[in-house]
Parts: sequence; C-alpha cells; structure tokens
Amino acid sequence: MNTKNEQTFVTNCIGIAVKRCCASCMHKRLSSTSERTCSLHDMQEVEQSHVCLDWAMAECFEKAGCSQGKVKSKPYLTFVMVRRWTENKNIELGVMTDDDRQTVEDLREEFIGKYGNIYA
Repeated sequence: MNTKNEQTFVTNCIGIAVKRCCASCMHKRLSSTSERTCSLHDMQEVEQSHVCLDWAMAECFEKAGCSQGKVKSKPYLTFVMVRRWTENKNIELGVMTDDDRQTVEDLREEFIGKYGNIYA
C-alpha cells in the first residue's frame, strides 16, 4: 500500500478545507462489522487518519457547502426562510393551507425577478 505519513488539507469547490486522510477518501468502505477498509488495497483494514498516495476526495466532501456545485447567496436563503416562516404561521392561523405554499421554483423565479441572481 502506498502511504504518506504527513497529513495535508485540500480545498473543495468553494474553498472548504478537507483533511486528506482515509476518512475523506472516495475509496473508503465500511465492512459489515463496521471496520474501515480500502477498496483499492485488497480491503485491508485502515485507520481513520491513514494517508494514502491513492487518495481521492469523496463526493460528499467535494460538494460540501455547495448546492449542485453552486453556493446560494445569503439574501436568497434569507428570502426563502422568511417566506417559509410566513407560510407556516399562516397555516397555523388557518389563513392558508399546505396546498397554498409556493413551490421552490416559484420562490426562485420571484427572487430572480426582484433581486437577480440566487448564487453567491
């Protein structure tokens, strides 16, 4: 097994630091007994902090903080949160029903029409 003793950090698509180790590798597997193994190296048991020259970032870490590879802007997320909060309050008060909620697509179109891009 090719190993490297020093641990380093790499960044994903939006700059979140990901520790380069077995725990963040796409080749990591968990056995039926919850032992951490490597699919590249004959399913040998490995330690969580093990570093391998064959390391490749797991997809979940590549997309951490992203929405389909893009980061939504804080104003857009706040807009959606406030709208959903208002809808929930109106449902509690009986002013509207669950069926009256706006779809995510409708909220996105409304935001774009008023304020522009939804991405940071």
